[in-house]
Order: sequence, then structure tokens, then C-alpha cells
Amino acid sequence: MNDKHLVRLQKIIDRMSLRNHQLGVWRSGAFLAMSGLIVLGAVDVFPGPAFLAAAVCLIVFLVLLRAHQRVRQMLALFQSRLGLERRRLATHRLRWADIPRREEPVPGVRPTYLTDLNIVGEQSLFRLLDHTVSTSGARFLLGLFLSNEVDAAEIRRRSRVVQELRRLRFLRYSFLSRVGAGEKLVENDQISGLFSESLSDLKSIWPFLWICALQLTMLALFIPYVGGDARPFFMIPALLLVMESLRLRKKVHARRAYGWSLSATVSLENLRSAIGILERYSETRHSELGKILFCFRKERSASTRLAQLDRISGALGARQNFIVHGLLHLVVPWDLAWTLLLERLRLKVQEDLVQWQRSLAEFEGFMSLAMYADANPDFSEAVLHEDGGILLDAENLRHPMIPKDQAVGNPVLIDEKERCLLITGSNMSGKSTFMRSIGVNDLLAKAGAPVAADRFLFMTRPLFTSLSGGDSLQDGLSSFYAEVKRLKEILQYVREQKEALFLIDEIFRGTNNRERLIGSQAYLKEIVAIGGMGVVTSHDLELSQLEDLGIGIANYHFRETIEGSTMSFSFRKARGPCPTTNALKVMEMNGLPIGSI
Repeated sequence: MNDKHLVRLQKIIDRMSLRNHQLGVWRSGAFLAMSGLIVLGAVDVFPGPAFLAAAVCLIVFLVLLRAHQRVRQMLALFQSRLGLERRRLATHRLRWADIPRREEPVPGVRPTYLTDLNIVGEQSLFRLLDHTVSTSGARFLLGLFLSNEVDAAEIRRRSRVVQELRRLRFLRYSFLSRVGAGEKLVENDQISGLFSESLSDLKSIWPFLWICALQLTMLALFIPYVGGDARPFFMIPALLLVMESLRLRKKVHARRAYGWSLSATVSLENLRSAIGILERYSETRHSELGKILFCFRKERSASTRLAQLDRISGALGARQNFIVHGLLHLVVPWDLAWTLLLERLRLKVQEDLVQWQRSLAEFEGFMSLAMYADANPDFSEAVLHEDGGILLDAENLRHPMIPKDQAVGNPVLIDEKERCLLITGSNMSGKSTFMRSIGVNDLLAKAGAPVAADRFLFMTRPLFTSLSGGDSLQDGLSSFYAEVKRLKEILQYVREQKEALFLIDEIFRGTNNRERLIGSQAYLKEIVAIGGMGVVTSHDLELSQLEDLGIGIANYHFRETIEGSTMSFSFRKARGPCPTTNALKVMEMNGLPIGSI
């Protein structure tokens, strides 16, 4: 995928745009010529040849109209395809300006790791992934990262679905080209609310049959009256008909039915397009995808029911012409009949709507992961194992949200021998980024997506983080106390469940050196002893002595190189405690007084 491909697509669009303009001009010319010839024929100026030529112009106009429609459809598809390819390239190159930004689907309280690892936010993983077209799809996609305690069987299922969809490129692009992933999502909650509105309280069809019988009786008696019979017997059923109609008005909302049908048609426009595409793939040979799309099989055709909605809406639209509407009501209770049919259809759709939306949301979520995999062919598939000896074994692990020409990969091994990686190092050397690389890729692997690594062997464990150092303004907590609360939650979980993957940046950063050292030593000893495994960073080089205790804490570091006034970083993890510091040098390079020790 490169810019040349985008240029080729743009050239095709330019040619089709020109063709679209030409067909529009020719079509208008054929219509004007036909109109002129009809006028000539009407005023007896060569009427025979004029009408014959007008008929030929009509045929030409219809042919041009059909061709113009096809060109416009193809032009729209190619424009959508160009947008998708630009988005794909932007995802690969992390060009945020070309990646849509939409509101997050699940506002409110969330796990700490979502913000710590930039899963949500302005430049976030969710924004990179999101190709959903509905609010339910967006919620499902985010839910893949909220399901922290997911079991191995579910992770394997997710991975299989993503791999199947990755191979079905035509399906993905057809779906997004026709349905679209614009800034405005399909409002599933609004659609569900609409279909929960009742249009009729009738429990049986007998009142409708009674109305029909009265109307037929009235017509049968009215015919003799018109023929000269002076006895207006038709007034009796007519009076009963009026009384029954007034009674049913409280139970059948015929006046509201037409507006409801129009609202439903507009609301379901994108949902209808999505269902139409997925129905064609519902009997796919791909087993996992077939299970997701099972509700769209032909025996319960969703498209058929939605097409019925169009027909009923069209029938109710007769009220737009009061003359036609009145004549129809002389023969049959038109609005009542179609309102009852609409209510029956609403109940059928409401019954299946939840399953349709759930299946569509699941498809959208996994399709987004497949699009992400397609945009990053250098990523590899994570391998899940159940050997308790190794929690994580990765080679060339990188952060997926750092541009590929800047990302530096590192090996990671967390196992029974090295249960906790204690990382010391200089400021800006890459400690925090290294931990975020582990966390983000762990979440991607659990979601079933490929990871930014050459090899990623992992075991499913709940993830806990304490990375952000900001104050908790919502709870009125200082940064130190907010961190203490987070660390308590992690420790409490490990005490109860005996397993977790923890990532802790600058442990107890908010207090003095002496108390930080004492607290950090005690905390790390206990969490490792009771089963926790993870990564901790610190500036306290004294913590490196914990490795000598033989309890599974291993020292690693990141360091810098200083040449004159230039400081550079390799961002490579190395064994052992950090031999250097750079805080005073950074202050000096920025013109701050540093004093002397």
C-alpha cells in the first residue's frame, strides 16, 4: 500500500467525474430535444415525424438515464474506496489528521488502564481501530478492551474471527463502501426506542373485520338508494361505522402510523444496507463468521421484513392525496388496515432487532480489528498458551502507536524465574514507553488482533496499571493518594486471585526518598511472593538490591549517551541496574542552576 495506489484511484475518479458530467449534459440535451419535438407535434408542425423523433429521443433519454445512474453509483463507490485506502494508509503511518475522531461510545467510569495506555482519547488505539458504523458496534469494539478477565477459549475465538475477516477483504470493503463509516453513527438505541412504540392496542382482528362488514353493508345498501329507493337504510351501518371508528381511534393510532413509518425508514437506511450485505455472506464456509451472521440466514430474512416496511409506508402515503385517500376509504378502511399490518410487522422486527443489532455490532468490531491487521502487515499474530511457567515471551516488541520509522523494539520475558522486571534508568530513556508497549499489545492480543512484535507468546492474565501521575480531581485526591489507592487495588486482587499482570511506573513517586524506598521494597516483596507478575520502573537505584533476595525480581535498565551538550537515547533495554543518571545534566542543558553535591 503506497501513495501511487491513491494516485491511480484518484485518476479513475477524475475520469468517472468527467464521464458523469458528460452524461448529465447529454441527458439534459435529449430531454430538451424531446420536449421541443413534442411541442412541434402538438402545434401541427410535421406532427408525424415530430412525434416519431420525440419517441426516439425518449428512448435515448432513458438509456442515458440508466447509464448516468450506473456511473454515479460507481463514482460513489470509488470515492468511498479512496477514502478507505487513505484511512488505511493513515493508520499505517499514524497520520492522525486523516483518521476520523468521534465521540467515545461508553462515557463514564472506566478501568485505569484505558487512560494509562491511551486506549481512549484524542490520539488513541480506539481511534486507530474504529471502523464501526453503529453505536452498538463502537461499544462492542471498546468492550473487547474492557473485558479484562477473558478466558483462553474466547481469545482463540476472537483471533479466528479476525483472521477469517482479514481474508475476506472484498466483504470488508464492500460493507464500508456501501454502508460507510462517517462521523455520525447509526443510533441503535434510537432505533430500538422507535420500534418499542406501539401503534395499536387491539388484541384481535375481529374489530377490523367488523368495520369491514359495516362498510360493505353500507355500500350494498347505498346502491339501491342511488337507484331510486327512497329508504336510506345505508344510514344505519354508516352510523354504526362512525361510532366504531371513534371507539377504535383510542386503540389504533392510524394518524401517527404514517409518520412513524417514515421515521423508521430513515432510521433504518444504513442498517438496511448493512443487513443486505451480511445476508449474502450469512452462509459462508468460514465457521466463526457464520455463527455471528446466523440470524441473517434466508429463512428469517431481515431484508424481506424491511422491504415490507417500505411497501406499508407507501400505502399509508396515500393520505398525501386527499382525493385518492377519500376514494380508498369508501371501499375499505385503508388507514386502519395498513396500520394493523404495520403494527404486526413492528412486533416481528422488534422481536429480532436485538439479535440483528448484536450480530451487526460483533461483525463491526471484529471487522475493525481485521482492517487494523490489514493496515499493519508487519504485525504478527499473538500465540496464546497455557503453560504457567511463562507469562509473556516477546521478541522485538514495539509500541503500535509510535511511527514505524521511530519505534524501537525490545525483547520481553516474564516467567517464573523473572516474575517482576525492575527497570531503572534515566529520564526520557524509554521506561514508560516500554511498559505501555507491553500493556497495549497485551490488550490487542486479548481482543484477537495482531500485535506489534515479531513473536508474542502470552498467557491470559488480568491487566492492572498505575502509570499516570495526575491528581484525581474528580475524587479530590492528591496524585500520591490516588496512586496508593491504585496500588492497593492491584495488591488486593492478587491476594484474592493469585495472578495478574501489573505495570507500575515510578512506584510511590509522590513521596520522599526514604519512605518511597521502604514502601517500594515492602510492596514488591509481597506482590511477587503471592503470585503477581509484571514490570515496575523506579529512579531508586537502591531497589536493585531486591534481585539478590532470589524472589523473582530482575534488574533491567534504559540509559542515555551524552556527548558534549548532546544527549541521545538508544531506547534499548539492557540487563542490570542503570549505571548513570541524567537529571542534573538535563537541568544544566536547559539553563537551570544545579549547584554542587
